[in-house]
Amino acid sequence: MSARAADGASVSKDNRNRQGDPSGFPCFIIRRGCYNTIMSKKTNDKNEKTNMLVEQKYLGQKGMIAFIVIMNMFGPFSTDMYLPAFPSLVKAFGTTDAMMDLTLLAFFFFFSLGMLIFGPVSDKYGRRPLLIFGAVTYMAGSAGCFLSSGIWMLIAFRIVQGIGAGAMVSVSTALIKDIFSEGIRGRMIGVVQTFSAIGPMLAPVAGGLILKVATWRTTFAVLIGVGLLCTIAALFTQETIPAEKRFAGSSGGSIGRLFFVLKNKSFAPYLLSAALLNAPFMSYLSLCSFIYQDDFGLSAQAYSLFFAANAGCSLCGPLLYIRLMGRMQPRSMNILGFGAVITGSVLLLFFGSLSPWMFFASFALCSVFISMMRPLSTAILLEQQEGDTGSVSSLINFSNTMLGCVGMIISGARFFGDIRTLAAILIVFAAAGTVIFAALMRSDIEIKHLK
Repeated sequence: MSARAADGASVSKDNRNRQGDPSGFPCFIIRRGCYNTIMSKKTNDKNEKTNMLVEQKYLGQKGMIAFIVIMNMFGPFSTDMYLPAFPSLVKAFGTTDAMMDLTLLAFFFFFSLGMLIFGPVSDKYGRRPLLIFGAVTYMAGSAGCFLSSGIWMLIAFRIVQGIGAGAMVSVSTALIKDIFSEGIRGRMIGVVQTFSAIGPMLAPVAGGLILKVATWRTTFAVLIGVGLLCTIAALFTQETIPAEKRFAGSSGGSIGRLFFVLKNKSFAPYLLSAALLNAPFMSYLSLCSFIYQDDFGLSAQAYSLFFAANAGCSLCGPLLYIRLMGRMQPRSMNILGFGAVITGSVLLLFFGSLSPWMFFASFALCSVFISMMRPLSTAILLEQQEGDTGSVSSLINFSNTMLGCVGMIISGARFFGDIRTLAAILIVFAAAGTVIFAALMRSDIEIKHLK
């Protein structure tokens, strides 16, 4: 089988002319939202229907795109938006910084657990019930946080929040495959990943602005509003899995399908090779403030500018993926991605400590291509399993999250100093991913859209 475009179809020139060239610079910021990133300005209602495998009578294509984007921003907004309020919460509850950190840990653990469990459960009960459950649970958890009178009450409702957010994120990825045809599926994933990168930048800024005019409770009031909006959208979402196509076994059996999917040789090894790149990226987030401020002696303001610039590079990755679709084969894009990350890590090792500009330039190369690899790998992985889409979605999200945690834990040891530790993590994890990918390409395992 010849390699095909990562969105599942080779896009011919005639198709691009008819449906609108998806590779031009996205204009969602300037004009009509993320819809124009995926579809051309000339897309009419007839074309819109052909791009949807399951018609959404109430939300339509634009509404579903917006809904999926919002769901994928739940994580960063739930963890980062209230960070500026930590000092206020410590004072209000008479607690310690360590206990406040526990509110983050509790959310993150149950968020990850929710991502892992609710995807396969949605294969049995359908996507819509799990979306409603996740949105209502998240809204209830946010309301509990808003009403909290003590630190333990806050921790308890952060757990509730995490469960709801995990359910929605895992189901949202499955919806992409359920609803959108192969012709736009890859582009859809690219747009979602772009907005996911925007979330961590906007969330702390939004939280800081709220604290200037209101109290920490208002932060959770905003999250209640987001949960309510998603609940309404979930109620108007039409089911995407017919009853006859759902998993017929028990609830426990549906969760057991995770192990069945992991036995798929065209899925699990490639998932590992791509997910390994999340470890160095999260290591950077753990170390960058110390590198810029302690190692280079920059002010907090100067550090924030470098951080924002690197975040901008992360936005370029999914946009680069969208632009390369139909112009470069997925196999070649993988080779480009792994090669660029290894090149950036070597530059970081030898030149990153010379100046903050050299450090920024070296890691910026890594940021662009790590973020390009996320939508590319997700699009390919979703095509490797017939059925069990919820389980596939859960494993993708869970693996990326957990390997990111591994990177943060390892970076805390700082074996060789901040910069060299980060460079070492980059080299080891990128090289491991490259070796696994190269072995797959040389093996007899057939991977759809790759070999």
